[in-house]
Amino acid sequence: MFKTITRNTHIPICGLALAIASMANLLAPLSNIVYHLLMITSLTIIIVFSLTLIEDTNRIKEDLENPLVFGVFPTYFMALMLLSGYIEHFSHTLGYIIWGVALVANIIAMFIFSKKFLFNFKIKNVFPTWFVLFVGFLVGCITSPLFGMEEIGKVLFYVGFILYMLVLPLVIYRVFKVKQLADPAKPSLAIFCAPANLSIVAYLSVFKEQSNDYLLLFLLVISIVTYAGVLINIPKILNLDFYPSFSALTFPLVISATSYMKLGEHFGISENVVFHYISIATIVLAVVVVSYIFILFCKHYHRAISSYVFAKAE
Repeated sequence: MFKTITRNTHIPICGLALAIASMANLLAPLSNIVYHLLMITSLTIIIVFSLTLIEDTNRIKEDLENPLVFGVFPTYFMALMLLSGYIEHFSHTLGYIIWGVALVANIIAMFIFSKKFLFNFKIKNVFPTWFVLFVGFLVGCITSPLFGMEEIGKVLFYVGFILYMLVLPLVIYRVFKVKQLADPAKPSLAIFCAPANLSIVAYLSVFKEQSNDYLLLFLLVISIVTYAGVLINIPKILNLDFYPSFSALTFPLVISATSYMKLGEHFGISENVVFHYISIATIVLAVVVVSYIFILFCKHYHRAISSYVFAKAE
């Protein structure tokens, strides 16, 4: 049974764990119980994937030969960085160690990917998942204040912002000019709205009163354009057959909803009627899509376990 679960656990599921942990933080003001349930769910997924890394190392290594799959691998470390904030409630030291190790591992993964695919550049190896690789470590900014690491968080933000500006035109060219995305890669289009919104949340987490509103507005414009593009493509993506890459739909929507909520608080417009309902709509959409994708993954495991049970019964 255990091997059946690990055999059917793939790298993209870490993106779902990341989204669930992010959603826990987003919904924390509404319900403490929901916050803990979501964090425990995310932690459970990460534990299952960690066991898969140990149990099925060779398969994971083979998966990482695919640039599309390698691109989402850092979501494992991103999820750990968010979960470190939850673990910090119980053990500050353990939370700090997990945050630091995950951040360093994320950066190492970025360099390994660069050596493997960037230095041997092929435009068809470029996917929206490159945003995960070169911008995703900004998640470390969000939890950095918990460990007194705001200054490191600020450095991370500027590095991530510069890399985002460099990668953005490359990914745009690949998706809209070269095209030719296979069905398993199409869910990754949703990642387009993640980096701008992650940058906003990361920036507000470490700069706070020292923030540059012009920079925030610049990121907001990119955020709105990319979010609108993702909304248009969601129905097309959900009409595809299920792939583990469906997890790419989850975190971008959650971090977008978080970004708009944080911006509303920052600019003091949270109580504006129009903004209030827009913010609620983004939260509801994120919750619905994450829940739906979670159910699809549950069905995926149910089919695998059922096949195993029937095979044993014969």
